[in-house]
Amino acid sequence: MARARGADYLSVALSPVLGAAGAVDVLVLSQRERAADLAVLRATGWTNREFALLTLYEGIGLALLGGLSGAVLGLGAVLALGQGVLHGHLPAIAGAALLATLAATALISAALTVPIRKLSQIAPAHLLAAD
Repeated sequence: MARARGADYLSVALSPVLGAAGAVDVLVLSQRERAADLAVLRATGWTNREFALLTLYEGIGLALLGGLSGAVLGLGAVLALGQGVLHGHLPAIAGAALLATLAATALISAALTVPIRKLSQIAPAHLLAAD
C-alpha cells in the first residue's frame, strides 16, 4: 500500500498557494495593461467599490476556471492510472478536488485585497497622462 510522506502533504498545500500567486499576478498585469480604460471608467463615475467588485469577479472567474479544469483533468488522470484501485473512493477524491478548487478561489479572493486597494488610490488623471 502506498503511503504519503510529509513532502507529499507539503506539495499539496503549496499547489493552491502557487496557483493563487500566479492568478493574482495575471490579474494585476491585466489591470496595468487596461489602466487607461479603467481610468476612463473612473472618470465617468465608477466608484472604488465597483472597481473592487470587477477585480474580485475576474479573480473568482479565473480561479474557478483554472480550479475546475485542473480538477477534471486530475480526476481523469487518476481514473486512467488507477483503474480498479479506486473502487469506492471516487466520491472522496472528487470531493477533495472540489474542496481544493474552493480553497484556491478563497485564497485568490483574499490575495486580491492588496492590489485592489493599491489600484483604487491611483488618480484617473495620472493614469490617462501616462498613457
